[in-house]
Amino acid sequence: MKLSIIVPLYNNEQYIGRCLDSIIRMNQIDWECIVVDDGSDDGSGKVADDYAVSDNRIKCIHTLNGGVSKARNIGIKEATGNALLFLDSDDWLMEKAEEYIKEALIKIKNGTITVFGHVKVREDGSRNIRPMPDLTGLNYNEIIRELTVKSQRLNNCWGIILEKSVIDENRIAFDTNMKVAEDACFIFEYLKHCHAICASSNILIAYWDNGNGAMHRTGIETIRDDEKCFIKRKEMLHSLN
Repeated sequence: MKLSIIVPLYNNEQYIGRCLDSIIRMNQIDWECIVVDDGSDDGSGKVADDYAVSDNRIKCIHTLNGGVSKARNIGIKEATGNALLFLDSDDWLMEKAEEYIKEALIKIKNGTITVFGHVKVREDGSRNIRPMPDLTGLNYNEIIRELTVKSQRLNNCWGIILEKSVIDENRIAFDTNMKVAEDACFIFEYLKHCHAICASSNILIAYWDNGNGAMHRTGIETIRDDEKCFIKRKEMLHSLN
């Protein structure tokens, strides 16, 4: 079982090395890392190229700036693994990530999705650990409602292991017209074709919260995208019945 890690990159010269360092220390699983440089105008692309030269498991693709959704779609198209993991270029895998991923890959079959806990790290050094909620006694539909409505742990695409065949066979892609919540919509579409959820209490990634991400944006476009996300979630929940 091969894992494809997709890293969209745009003007993140300061942190892309930290991200890639956390990946290349894995040596017990079969993986590739596809970095999609989305038209960076700093040194980000050069840093990624240097890593690709030193480790042939890393591939760096350079494209004109088109946004994170376009970059992730390119990564999906180029991926050769059976499973996918999206990782933002300023986030990183935790020290025991390989152990957790190895366990998850064994369970990949027939439309599985595996979601992990994460730790949110802020620039001031503060940390907020976000483990998975207790799902004991819940059936499949109740688990999906818990993870998409109540705790909203499946409202992003990073730190989640997906089956590539489900994405390919159902032509699931990120909406390049959305500025926010595009990853939630992607996951909601995946869940329509998903047959099993594995919720791990392990902390897989560190999420870097610098206050400048898409989730902090406001404006009319954000409202429209949130509305589209609400409709997508509603459609997905109705598909469970």
